[in-house]
Amino acid sequence: MMKEPGRSNTSKSYMWVYATSRHTAQPIRIFDYRAGRAGAHASAFLEGFRGYLHTDAYAGYEKVRDVTRCLCWS
Repeated sequence: MMKEPGRSNTSKSYMWVYATSRHTAQPIRIFDYRAGRAGAHASAFLEGFRGYLHTDAYAGYEKVRDVTRCLCWS
């Protein structure tokens, strides 16, 4: 982000992207901007979600409870 209050314009930030299955009648894409990459961000966002979570092998996703992780092969 540029010109973010209290942060240098060269500081790192992350966009967490959440999406429904492509087979869903109404596909949803959510972009969640965060200052960090800690697994607590995904855990807080997905609180109450139960189901399959398709992710890469990033260990931060281990913080998300009550999901079945499906790792990508790319």
